[in-house]
Amino acid sequence: MGFITQYWRQFQADKSFSVINLAGLTVAITCALIIFTYVSYHNSFDRFHTDSGQIYRLLSVDTSQSNSNRAGMVTNALIPAIRNEVPEVELATRFRFSLSVTVREGEQVHYLDEALLADPEFFHVFNFPLITEESREALDEPNTVVLSQSFARQLFGEQEAIGKVINIFNSRDMQVVGIMEDMPENSHIQADLIMSDRPDPSWSPEVATNVAADLESWRSISMQSYIKLYPDSDAAVVEDKIQQIMEEREESGYMSVVLQPLEEIHLYSEGVQSEVNADKGDFRQMYVLSAIAVLLLMIAVCNFINFSTARAVMRAKEVGIRKTVGASRSQLIAQFIAESCVMMAMATLLSLVAIALISPWITIPTIQRPLSYLFANPILILGASATLMSIAVIASVYPAFMLSSQRSIGGLKSDYSNSGARVAIRRGLVIVQIAISTIAIIALLVINAQISFLQNRSLGFSPQNVVYLDFRERSMLSRYPALADEFEALPEISSFTNSSYLPGGLVGKLGYAPQEGFQSNRETLMNYALIDPYFISTMGLSLAEGENFNDTMTNPELRSVIINEAAARSFEWSDTPVGQILRGSNGRNYRVVGVVANARFQGPQHAFEPFVFHYRTEPDWAVSIRMVPQAMETGLAKIESIWERVYPEHPFAYEMLSNRVEGLLGEEVEFSSQLFEFTFIAILIACLGLYGHATFSANQYAKATAIRKVFGASGIDILRFNLREYGVLLLLANVIAWPTGFFLIELWLSDFSDTVEVELSYFFEATLAVVLLGALAVSSNVWRVVRNNPVTTLHYE
Repeated sequence: MGFITQYWRQFQADKSFSVINLAGLTVAITCALIIFTYVSYHNSFDRFHTDSGQIYRLLSVDTSQSNSNRAGMVTNALIPAIRNEVPEVELATRFRFSLSVTVREGEQVHYLDEALLADPEFFHVFNFPLITEESREALDEPNTVVLSQSFARQLFGEQEAIGKVINIFNSRDMQVVGIMEDMPENSHIQADLIMSDRPDPSWSPEVATNVAADLESWRSISMQSYIKLYPDSDAAVVEDKIQQIMEEREESGYMSVVLQPLEEIHLYSEGVQSEVNADKGDFRQMYVLSAIAVLLLMIAVCNFINFSTARAVMRAKEVGIRKTVGASRSQLIAQFIAESCVMMAMATLLSLVAIALISPWITIPTIQRPLSYLFANPILILGASATLMSIAVIASVYPAFMLSSQRSIGGLKSDYSNSGARVAIRRGLVIVQIAISTIAIIALLVINAQISFLQNRSLGFSPQNVVYLDFRERSMLSRYPALADEFEALPEISSFTNSSYLPGGLVGKLGYAPQEGFQSNRETLMNYALIDPYFISTMGLSLAEGENFNDTMTNPELRSVIINEAAARSFEWSDTPVGQILRGSNGRNYRVVGVVANARFQGPQHAFEPFVFHYRTEPDWAVSIRMVPQAMETGLAKIESIWERVYPEHPFAYEMLSNRVEGLLGEEVEFSSQLFEFTFIAILIACLGLYGHATFSANQYAKATAIRKVFGASGIDILRFNLREYGVLLLLANVIAWPTGFFLIELWLSDFSDTVEVELSYFFEATLAVVLLGALAVSSNVWRVVRNNPVTTLHYE
């Protein structure tokens, strides 16, 4: 308690320094705790599963392409083979995911964004919380389904859901046999409905045979697959065995499989396509945010040490008296460290209050109530507390030893030695603060430039003014011709198309090999989609050569395809691609009738990928409509009216394609916003420290300033003299900041396919901003002293 009393006396003795110090620490700890909570949350993904460290996801890699992205799906027959032939694997499961699922219960119709079709081992590999443990065996029987608790309540209210029957896709009746708690937010798998993949006994022999053949196929790639290893099993050995199975069974010879630890899926899946990964994160952002938290605390600690050492002059008499009356050096060190811990504790309490107050406006996504999340986990509380107390002790060690080392007689005479070494240390800490602020501004400028470059780069197609609708049930496709006839008559519609693919969505893959050319014996896995003759014009694509699809291209023996320029280059044809023949991995031959310019369908941050467009002969699930811009509102009203006539049982819902594409860059834009906020805060704390240091220096040298004025020095001369010292500190800080900032920025940019040039102007702009802010902080204090009457200052001294 005595330490707290002593701290309060010191706080009141110099309120300006104490407030600046406490404010800097509070702001830094507030930001650090928010970042700590956010990063901890993203690192916690999928760790709630029992033995999560032994669970791995299987990823496919197309080795025929040097820059091929990994895919979240593997060949369908792989999991059964692993179960039989890899003894290190304890459990294995596979599932398909389905988008836009229609669920009927009586007269109710519900639409789910996603559902899973899984095998019986799903609930043995993954330990999702279940209301009844019997649900772990729920998927053993065909036509059974497990619902989330919230969706079951939505369907049945407070009635017992177990045993009830629901209809899926307007085609299969399924019995509810299990209820699971809503999947935790920190799970990369999210679904409200999980269906058994067991074949329906009512299927015809032909359908059952086709489904079984697909599940046992080594060429079909459509299953998300996971394995759980026995304890002490070597993942590298298992990966080698799986690869050996692939080489023996998989016919193409270019598909490879790698293991990805379950705990890394959320943050380390950049570039992975065709995967289940809700709210995918990015490890780079976690590193950057963690670095910002450390830098903020470093700036605040620098402030603390600077103020403590600067105030040593004012506390010299106190230390001298304490030593004279018998206080030992160890007691003084303990006192100063305890005062530091009290300061840290106060700053932490104020930080918790600040977080509670600003929680509704925190822009970091996912965690709406950071304090609730933090205090719900004792490990996080202990980790945060230990870290903060460690920082308090480390920050107080040097000031404590420095203050306690002075001689008693020197302190009582106010003859405290402000040695050159101590001044150098304070200046060194100022340099560190300025360097950190400069690095932060450099990083902010470059990252904003990179994101602006991505936002403004050409996509190769035009998503503006395009509305898209989707058919949630296959039964809706039969009425598409009626819908299309009505759309044809609307003047508000410029064009419309029906396809199996929408930009930014999941895309299928198929292997292709040219009949002639350098790559004739090599199959390449490429994106493919089914489109009609109006897809190119509706999406604003450019036909580089050849022709578009038309109704005469219906040869079942030699089907027509259009490829993009990236696909044409990968086949290395010596002549024009038009007229070339491709062999598909599905056993069919295709004739290239046209080549379209490249387009970035997966977002501006991605490079151009090879794409093959097949001619669609039957209606598919997506309808895209290009509207006349001036008639958007009236056109949508007419489209809704037509939809309600054609599909009266299905609610009308649409989305803008431009919003879908912009959302693909949403994470980077949000990250840029976060970085700006934290950079601003870092600069604010550094300026607080610089202001406090300048205040102390101006007060300490008030007598010297007054003497200079008496001898004729002008206010500008004195200001210039004081700014010169800080100019040297700024110069030294930039010598550190420029190469460090360049290295960190190059490291961050290395994961992008295309980047901006790191121009020298970014470094000059950052330096200029720091110089102006520093000059303002210093000059305001010096000018205050300069304006004092020298007679008053000298008389006081």
